[in-house]
Amino acid sequence: MIGENIKPLKENFDQFQEQLTAFCTHKGRGIGTASELAKVMAAKAKLLATAIEKALLANDDSYDNKTLSEQLEAFRQVLIKDLSVESFSDIYAQTISYGMFAGRINDTTPDTF
Repeated sequence: MIGENIKPLKENFDQFQEQLTAFCTHKGRGIGTASELAKVMAAKAKLLATAIEKALLANDDSYDNKTLSEQLEAFRQVLIKDLSVESFSDIYAQTISYGMFAGRINDTTPDTF
């Protein structure tokens, strides 16, 4: 079972609660210009691309990694025959980032997006 070897330390509960509260109540900074938005989105896409690339190179046969690997192979078969893992990760991350941006722009309930 996952986490069966993890033992909670009661002396750390208050600190954990403070950190969890700070995380859950954090308000992100606003973005005032298109240039700022582009920089923030690029940084997030790069972070996501790095995570995708690491997942693909991990040789992990879990369902999630298998699905991601299958998508890479589909891209190679249909779009770009010699597509590298790095390029796929970048394309995939940019697509997700833009999709999230488009979803946010078109959301009619921005407080709960």
